[in-house]
Amino acid sequence: MKKQRKQVFLIGLGILFVLLHVIFVADSLETEFQLNAEWMVNIQNTASSSNPPPDMSRLLPFKLGQTVGYVTPEGALYNVTAVPYRAAISPYFYAAFPQNAQNTPFFASDGRPRGVLPLAGFPHFDEDRIYVFYPGGNSFAVCDSTGAPLWSHEGYATILTFASSRSGSAVGLVDGTILVHAPDGTRITTITPGGSVYPVILGADISGSGEYVASISGLQHQRFVLTAISGGTNTVVYHEYFEKDSNEPGLVQFSADDTMVYFAQQEKLTVLDRLTGIPTVMSVQGKILSIVESPATNLVFALSRLDSGYQVYLIENYNMLVGSFSFTAQHACIRVFENALYIGKDNSMSKLVISRK
Repeated sequence: MKKQRKQVFLIGLGILFVLLHVIFVADSLETEFQLNAEWMVNIQNTASSSNPPPDMSRLLPFKLGQTVGYVTPEGALYNVTAVPYRAAISPYFYAAFPQNAQNTPFFASDGRPRGVLPLAGFPHFDEDRIYVFYPGGNSFAVCDSTGAPLWSHEGYATILTFASSRSGSAVGLVDGTILVHAPDGTRITTITPGGSVYPVILGADISGSGEYVASISGLQHQRFVLTAISGGTNTVVYHEYFEKDSNEPGLVQFSADDTMVYFAQQEKLTVLDRLTGIPTVMSVQGKILSIVESPATNLVFALSRLDSGYQVYLIENYNMLVGSFSFTAQHACIRVFENALYIGKDNSMSKLVISRK
């Protein structure tokens, strides 16, 4: 099928972004994506509500610089909080804390107090999962929904990367090992990807099912490895050496349905089809910071950090880079809900409705 290069239409975005370029690859039906700006709210000057919203599932978390909060698809702000030092936020919980955090109160997304994290350390929320990372960088605790500690990991090696899912967690260490825990703290396995001169884990994720762990590891012969976990046995089902090493952490992420694995390296974003073992490599600029999926539009959005701002990439069917646009900002984030992309840019949140015509 012949491909034609087209433009993505971003209607009404002139007041929102400095648009540098947008490219779209359309099929022979001459259809094209349109991103229509529906609203923009200033998170600093717009009043936010502390009253519980009618539907908490419609609250979209954001963190922009020293401000965290939630926005609804209608543009209403909830629990916008100025952060003196650091903050943790997820669709379920949020907390602001100082450098010497201990006895940290945390709140549900609707603003109601949920409990206190008594341990000294930095809170981390991943969906409805609650963690506290101890000072020193080599230990953490898992807490229940009230903040009470359930179990902990204490080790000697520095934790460089951490990921969790409903089925467990993957802890990447500076010594080149990945510790895989079940939700109850049971050590399922230890993975050592190897294959490099200097072993170190620079990125990792665990699938929603808990059956796979993906990682970026090593310096000098750095590589990506997808490992299957079954019955205490680890099996490498895919690996790929990189052309260039990077000593910075790299994004590794499973798709929501576990069929795809995203991993980023210098100037490249790869989407691996786990079922076929076929990778799709896309050229990108900057450092990929986050990836969000929009099942309603069959699109994936990737946010990258540039020297002078940010770039958003649009990927269709996991394997086709169909567009990108850039904007200038110090801080940014992206979210999706139904058929819309939400972009945080310094002091504002904006809604872009996605359509294909």
